[in-house]
Amino acid sequence: MKIAARVRAWLPVAGWSGLIFFLSHQSLSAPQFNVFFSLDKLAHLGVYGIWGFLFARAVDKAGPPSWRARTAFVVAAAALLYGISDEFHQAFIPHRTPSAADVAMDVLGAFAGQWVYRRWNRPRCNQIR
Repeated sequence: MKIAARVRAWLPVAGWSGLIFFLSHQSLSAPQFNVFFSLDKLAHLGVYGIWGFLFARAVDKAGPPSWRARTAFVVAAAALLYGISDEFHQAFIPHRTPSAADVAMDVLGAFAGQWVYRRWNRPRCNQIR
């Protein structure tokens, strides 16, 4: 696969990751309704769901063959690492605090997003190239 095609496959992931970074840099805080579920947790689930969908798409289109066989694991591991780095970044933003529950929602959202991608593209994802 040509480098330009690989870049095109990963560009949406990079762009969405940049949006996540931008949003986590805002000092606004979502209203809390109870300890675990709040608008903040639902936002993490949705935003990382899209990220997981885009990441699974990039792995499918331009990832190494060994990654394609383990897409769910690769997406979840990448979401865990990016979610931890996002929460670390938030520790330095006024009125924001890092949260392990946010990281858990990040991973859950990313896993759900890759699941949707895999189901939507089942015939393509099951092909061995």
